[in-house]
This record gives sequence, structure tokens and C-alpha cells, in this order.
Amino acid sequence: MTTRVAFYAALQQLIPITQGSQTIVFDNVMTNIGNAYDSTTGVFTASTDGVYVFSATIKSSSQGNGYFYFYKNHHFFSCLMWDEEQRSVSTAETIVMELRKGDQIHVSVTSADDLMFPVSGFSTFAGIQLWETAPVEVIVGK
Repeated sequence: MTTRVAFYAALQQLIPITQGSQTIVFDNVMTNIGNAYDSTTGVFTASTDGVYVFSATIKSSSQGNGYFYFYKNHHFFSCLMWDEEQRSVSTAETIVMELRKGDQIHVSVTSADDLMFPVSGFSTFAGIQLWETAPVEVIVGK
């Protein structure tokens, strides 16, 4: 039986970005097939082994720098960033990766100017499982 997994969530409220690492919680969930995205923590957890696509868009209404990262199991995987002195900026990233059951993906901000606020509804995080893969069997000894 194939488990279907797909989610799409956006920031519903303006949130201040503070210094240090902070997981972005995309709290307005519009799609959550398979319930793999947790809108209270901002973390996606793979329910099956498979190949997944994730996309994030971050939009700011304030001037300043922004450095955002995809994390897999709390390890850096890919970067979204801007270094602009404009009134409104955005950045987006799409990644394809193979996950094992229980692997976790989230988007964090690790550095941002104090005045930067993501714009409500325009900052989004989405993911979909393309296909399941066979679980990896580990054979010890012979």
C-alpha cells in the first residue's frame, strides 16, 4: 500500500526574527495529506522511506539581510538567503532528497537583521513525496 504525503503551509502571523538559530513555524496549514507536517513545531517527519521534494519561500517587508536554511535531522542541507537593502525582498529554494522513515526536515533562520519580519501569507513551506523506496536492510555477518 502506498502512503501519500503532501503538505503546504504558510506563516499566518508576522513574527520577529531574533538572533540565533530559530525554526520557522509555518502555522497556517492548507494541505497536510498524511499528517507528516507538525504546525506546532514547524517540522516535517517522513512517515516512509522515499524521495521527496521540498520548497520554501521567505518574504520580508523590512530592509536587511536574511539567512535561512533547510535542515535534515538538525544538519544543514541547503541555504536560502538575501543580502539586499530593499524595502521588500524574497528568496526561494527547492530541494529533492531521499529520506528514511523518521527523518526530519525544517527551515530555520540562523542570522537575520533585527528589523526583518516575514510577510504573513507570503512565506511558505511545502513538500510532497514523489515515490516510496524500499527500506534499506542491514545484514550483519554471513
